[in-house]
Amino acid sequence: MSNVTNLPKMGDNSLKLLLRVIRDKTALAKTHHEKWIDNMVELAVAVHTARGILTVDKDFGEWWEENGLHVAWGKNERAILAKLGSNPDAAYTVLYEADSTSLRMIKKSGAIDDRFDISVKTEPAIPEPEEQPEPTLEPEETPEPEAEEQPEPEAEEQPEPEAEEKPDQPKTKGKALSLGWDGVS
Repeated sequence: MSNVTNLPKMGDNSLKLLLRVIRDKTALAKTHHEKWIDNMVELAVAVHTARGILTVDKDFGEWWEENGLHVAWGKNERAILAKLGSNPDAAYTVLYEADSTSLRMIKKSGAIDDRFDISVKTEPAIPEPEEQPEPTLEPEETPEPEAEEQPEPEAEEQPEPEAEEKPDQPKTKGKALSLGWDGVS
């Protein structure tokens, strides 16, 4: 441990030096703890946001593993982070007041409560049924279909009086000759 401060030997009467080391290291530990909290809250918000984009469990889990995040954060920690990220202010308070830096221990303590929402977790989107209007006693008028959608009524064949056949006219036998125009303007 080469980074350990050289403390005075037991025989030295240097309580002032020990007091300074204790105060400095306490302040440094507190600073590092506050930086750890800030980093954890930012991490939690990022996980929560990613979870909001990848709403299907399987997709999010695959993305998490494909990017190697499962090495640092397992499935349980990932869920805790996503939950903490839903309320950054409350997450900061919970992490600051926690007796542990273990996410599992913090969750086990009950500190992650209903202030946190994990509603970003959903299953594949299934459209919600549209609200149906309340039934009325009056019959509704049904709109007539557009002209394009209406099948053309079949003309009843009525016998036409026999006309003299002219050699230059086509024979239609009682039906109108179609010239490609359906009469809709």
